[in-house]
Amino acid sequence: MSQLLTFLALVITLGFVTPTLAQEKPRSGGELIFVVPAEPPSFDAHREETFGMLHPAAPHYNTLLRVDPFDKTGTKFIGDLAESWTVSSDRRTYTFKLRRGVKFHDGSVMTSADVKASYDHIVFPPPGVASSRQAA
Repeated sequence: MSQLLTFLALVITLGFVTPTLAQEKPRSGGELIFVVPAEPPSFDAHREETFGMLHPAAPHYNTLLRVDPFDKTGTKFIGDLAESWTVSSDRRTYTFKLRRGVKFHDGSVMTSADVKASYDHIVFPPPGVASSRQAA
């Protein structure tokens, strides 16, 4: 009897639940809302290192290299904007070959001058702007 009641309860429950099917065509636009338990001091990703900055800014920035998401040790790097790179024997000079055809949100093509400008912003920040990565 209890098996019959369980079966009937399952049938009734499933009868009220409509299956959620994947959309056949992806829908663009919309809004993603997520909680970040901190407020970033600013939205300058070159300057800030706080957890509050990580999630809001990460989708909008690329780096030359990034940690390989498939490397469980977190010690292997792969190219992001860099297609390849070499390191000098004294490990003080890195030479990067940039991926071609990378564009900014406005459609302009990324160049080595843009990469240099990003590093200049970190190493030589504007007056009144701290750079937590300047020493590195």
